Amino acid sequence: MVDHSSSLLLFDPQGELVALFRAPHHAEPIVRDLVEIHGFHR
Repeated sequence: MVDHSSSLLLFDPQGELVALFRAPHHAEPIVRDLVEIHGFHR
């Protein structure tokens, strides 16, 4: 059996893992999370 699922990983400039987005990937929730993460890391 082969698993073709994927994850998106987001790293900060220091190379630290900031977020992990598991499949299925839907644009709206990812954008919402990225906006929140961006505000937190300012």
